[in-house]
Amino acid sequence: MKSILFASSNDKKYREVKSLLSHFDIDVQFVKKSLIEIQADSLEIIALHKSHYAFLEISTPVIVEDDGLEERR
Repeated sequence: MKSILFASSNDKKYREVKSLLSHFDIDVQFVKKSLIEIQADSLEIIALHKSHYAFLEISTPVIVEDDGLEERR
């Protein structure tokens, strides 16, 4: 079984990610951490910044989660 760290301050997000990745035989360990979340128009930029900051804080590969709302026309 593969294992990965998930950094977040949100226990609910952790349980959600753990449940989803368990279907792929991936064990998710939780690192409770408040992460800096920049404001930007791009979810990709926000997630990249957040994951980079988490890596610097934890010093090991880590995943983070970010979502947002978009207006579609």
